[in-house]
Amino acid sequence: MKRRTALEYISLGLGYTVASPGLLSLIQSCQSPKAEQENSEFQAAFLAADQVAMIDEMADILLPQTDTPGAKELNVGRFVDGMLANTYKAKDQATFKAGIELFVEQLEAEQNAKPGNATREQLSAMMQKLADETNAAKTEEIRGLLSKDLKEVSEESKKEYQYYSFVYGFRGLAITAYFQSELIGEKHLNYSPVPGPFEGCIPLEEGQKDWSLG
Repeated sequence: MKRRTALEYISLGLGYTVASPGLLSLIQSCQSPKAEQENSEFQAAFLAADQVAMIDEMADILLPQTDTPGAKELNVGRFVDGMLANTYKAKDQATFKAGIELFVEQLEAEQNAKPGNATREQLSAMMQKLADETNAAKTEEIRGLLSKDLKEVSEESKKEYQYYSFVYGFRGLAITAYFQSELIGEKHLNYSPVPGPFEGCIPLEEGQKDWSLG
């Protein structure tokens, strides 16, 4: 997949990224392949195992391997599952769960596939359709809808609210997991451990990478 296509997929989720240093200390989700091999067999904490696998594949479509590792290599699906289980309120868990089930229903209706057997091509088609349908006006409409509490949403809009809560929530969590992972933070971004020395004025060099704080 071309990086431009990946960025189109990512764009909807940027405004809903959960950015908080240290989130990865809650769970052992985004690790190097070596660390993954050393772990015991993964057990999903909130989602079904096939839904975690589907999210892993969708995250890898969002953030594919280029000159940096892909999201699947970093076990992003595990991070999403752990965040849902350990940090989401019960009402937000229920909304996300309802949304992923609506996505699965659509996946089955449009691609004749389920989380356990959906191919990368089928998931890519679903995500490309979302990218194609969500223009600037639609994005603003969705953001307005999601700014409300579910109890404030009309009955006819509840499914849309739940569906996009999953879509936006997944994308935000995937991006957070990826850029806060040990491998990306230390190997592919400028890494500065926190706490560290205070330097009030640091010159920037042309073409310098963004900083990774951890």
